[in-house]
Amino acid sequence: MDFVELGDEVYFTALSDTTGRELWRTRGTSESTTVIDIRPGPESSNPEQLVVADGKLFFAADDGNHGQELWVTDGETTEMVMDINPGSYESSIGRIRSTQTTAMVSLGDAVFLYAEDGVHGQEVWRSDGTTPGTFLVGDFTEGPNPSTTRHFTVIEDELFFVVIQFGIRVREVWKTDDTGLNPIKIRGSNDFRIIYDRFFRDFSEIPPPVPPGGGDSLASAGR
Repeated sequence: MDFVELGDEVYFTALSDTTGRELWRTRGTSESTTVIDIRPGPESSNPEQLVVADGKLFFAADDGNHGQELWVTDGETTEMVMDINPGSYESSIGRIRSTQTTAMVSLGDAVFLYAEDGVHGQEVWRSDGTTPGTFLVGDFTEGPNPSTTRHFTVIEDELFFVVIQFGIRVREVWKTDDTGLNPIKIRGSNDFRIIYDRFFRDFSEIPPPVPPGGGDSLASAGR
């Protein structure tokens, strides 16, 4: 169970017979402990990936109508940010294809997350908690080949992540700043033996990014 602090309250997930597994908050007393029931009744919304950014708590949850999507609360108002994968289909924010469990991280006043919109596959998204500020950072797959993204790592004011393109057996390391507007590829290889965890321990061995105009930056998509 993860406990996340927002203002003078602590947020966590818990299971009860009457509400199912939902988001709860407390100030440390029984009187101040209340449930935020995303999916009213005994069925669970299964909140996960609780992350605080810019005074708001972001999380993934399923309200029973939209599938698992991105939600946000400021302690007063709780709402779905966007139906990323429209209808009852899940955007699969907490269901990444990896043993790594971090599917959402904060950077600046926003969060970056893995999500599927039903069109681009599992890609990187950015959200500041508003619909206009929630968008696909980039479609990193060339052509029809499926891809997945892994290993979110924040270093200072930049986010690093790995893009795996299955059809052409390519793994690449990309980075972006907190705007998410111009992701840059900093390394790529067809060799599946590369240990990416080593990259995140020592970036000094990674070649510098290709300068603008060099063909390795990716214009943002989805806005």
